[in-house]
Amino acid sequence: MFAAALAVLATCHRDASETAGAKGVNVKNDGGIQKQDDAEIETLVKTLNDTPDVAHADYTPSVRRLGELGLPAATAVLPLLDADDRLTRARAQRVLEQVVNRRLGWVPNRGYADPFEGQEKIRAIWEANGSYDSDAPPEARRKSIALWRQWLTKASAEDAR
Repeated sequence: MFAAALAVLATCHRDASETAGAKGVNVKNDGGIQKQDDAEIETLVKTLNDTPDVAHADYTPSVRRLGELGLPAATAVLPLLDADDRLTRARAQRVLEQVVNRRLGWVPNRGYADPFEGQEKIRAIWEANGSYDSDAPPEARRKSIALWRQWLTKASAEDAR
């Protein structure tokens, strides 16, 4: 399943960079750290399921944009990783995957500088955080979500330093 997710990421991120800098995006630069407007993230989370990609139902414009917004967006979709609707869970998973991939050096339309190393890093992080799978039973999802919550809290604290 994880290998399939990596393959989807490699092909589906082709348009991700095109949404960067879209009108209405409120980005502030504070000492080199880009802070996203919480209102934008809130709106994107509410519209996560709107206008799915015809070829990839787990991608929507909101999924793509949230994937660009980093740790705050990943944190915002954590509750959706345990949603009743499988597609909502899958879309939240795609957001988390994009955020982690970008954090590890993945660049839209280029991938990783060293694809093998990048895939190994994402695999190790994914496994360390319970190998979240939107199709897993609820208890397995919840265990992974708790691990991801810890990882995101730690990563956010590191970024704040």
